[in-house]
Amino acid sequence: MLLRKVPALTCRPVSAQFMADGIIAMFEMRKEEDAIPRVAEERHYSLVPSDQIEANDLKRYRSK
Repeated sequence: MLLRKVPALTCRPVSAQFMADGIIAMFEMRKEEDAIPRVAEERHYSLVPSDQIEANDLKRYRSK
């Protein structure tokens, strides 16, 4: 249904795992020829209160 609304978007399957110390691991998945999902990319993030986000951080996030 979403593909009909925005056909220009590319589906990128992701998963997440909560780790120690408030870190969140995000994984972009890809499907191999053997149909087994594999990790294409992994990144780690930490959630912080909004008052700890600086203007430079927001500018960088918008450019991605």
